[in-house]
Amino acid sequence: MDKKKKKIIISVSVIAVIVALVIAAASIIKANQNELGSGFVYSLMPNSVEHSVGDNKSITVYKRKNKDYDVKTQSTTPMDAVEFYYYDDDGKEVVIDGQGILEYNGKNCGTPYFTFLEKALEKFSVMRKAFRIITPIIIVAAVSGAIVLWFFKWSKKQDLEKEKKYGDKKKHKRTKK
Repeated sequence: MDKKKKKIIISVSVIAVIVALVIAAASIIKANQNELGSGFVYSLMPNSVEHSVGDNKSITVYKRKNKDYDVKTQSTTPMDAVEFYYYDDDGKEVVIDGQGILEYNGKNCGTPYFTFLEKALEKFSVMRKAFRIITPIIIVAAVSGAIVLWFFKWSKKQDLEKEKKYGDKKKHKRTKK
């Protein structure tokens, strides 16, 4: 088999493997879309936030995963994957489900989910900015690496052509006496 056919077979094989990997990854992501999405948002959320409860007072609200949440049966309510809690003035833990409203001393103080989500979006915004800076650097490095590899391959080819044309230069070197 000549070199051209080998290169074509290798190229087609590599492309087929890449396509198969992309299809496999897409099917895994599609199957676990809600679980991955809620897990990603949960990981971006801070462990605790200060939530305003009025009169220049705020309480610390904490997050944790809801043990009772089942992604297969409750996939339409991903907010319930997270459970929030805080400690009241008596030190008693007060639990709020993901969609729950924080009530403090009988007053409605909003949902902690949106406070946590706002902090997660701030973190995500920073990640996007970093990605926008890093992506061109990676592309330039990859292109530069490809050019260097091409140059080495071209240089090796030139050396082989010169060797065929003029013979091995090591044999013709003069030795010093």
